[in-house]
Amino acid sequence: MATLTTPLCRQLGIEVPVVQAPIGSAVTTELVAAVADAGGLGTLALTWVTAEEAVRRIRQVRRMTPRPFAVNLVLDFPVDELLDACLRKACRPSRRSSSAMSFHQVVRSVGFSIGSALGGLTLAAHTPAGSTFPTGTGYATASWLGAAAMGATVVAALALRQAPESTTTGLQRESGLRKG
Repeated sequence: MATLTTPLCRQLGIEVPVVQAPIGSAVTTELVAAVADAGGLGTLALTWVTAEEAVRRIRQVRRMTPRPFAVNLVLDFPVDELLDACLRKACRPSRRSSSAMSFHQVVRSVGFSIGSALGGLTLAAHTPAGSTFPTGTGYATASWLGAAAMGATVVAALALRQAPESTTTGLQRESGLRKG
């Protein structure tokens, strides 16, 4: 049977691009483990539980499956204590990467943000006082600046690609983590 493997699958360590929705009380530890065992990404919904219960559920899923799974917290609510408990007491660092966002993802995000900011500033500079819209040259200039920033970002992201899976980073060597 053929499977669909995507860059997201490889990044998350899952086999199929299926992410189970963290729908509050409908999600059980058994469901999260079953989705993970089936090759998808199971997701615990922990926003409305205590910190102790969150740690218990994370550890329970970890006992049920060796596969990756996610934890969802709605950050629009006060979840500082809950987040701290999840990170400090229940979560272990990924053996696949040393951070949640790889360096090249940060470069792309920053580069595209700079391109958007440059475009916006250019359009603002080419909008005459009392006018609603920029001049035609403003649009052209903004387009060229945005394209140049995006091009520079793509070049930087390609130049700073992650090392092949067979290598370890300095942080991984220091922490004792190995690719595998």
